[in-house]
Amino acid sequence: MIKKNLSKVTKEMAEVILRKENVSPQTIDVALKIVHIAWNLAHDEYKDEPAYIHGIKEIQPLITSMKEEFISESVEEMSEKLIRYKSRYYPNDNRTIYSCGFKNGSVKVTWT
Repeated sequence: MIKKNLSKVTKEMAEVILRKENVSPQTIDVALKIVHIAWNLAHDEYKDEPAYIHGIKEIQPLITSMKEEFISESVEEMSEKLIRYKSRYYPNDNRTIYSCGFKNGSVKVTWT
């Protein structure tokens, strides 16, 4: 089975939690951090991983200044939406994301 380019998938998923297309690079980067966490939490082996749960708490204050850009003010709520999205559209994609962000106008993802 050929898997879709993970940079494209993460961009697609980030768009699910953004209110509009034209947002700042910082907003895109934060959205991709949420996607990173949600993607890995969707895997059974990571669903209770403390580092990801802590990551949600670390990202939450960043949302305050850009809340108009996101569909929700809750990182946990958006993560849950993305977990459902990943489970629905990419249920057999077991890649683990190690980093995901927006740099020099491009989505950058490292994974195994």
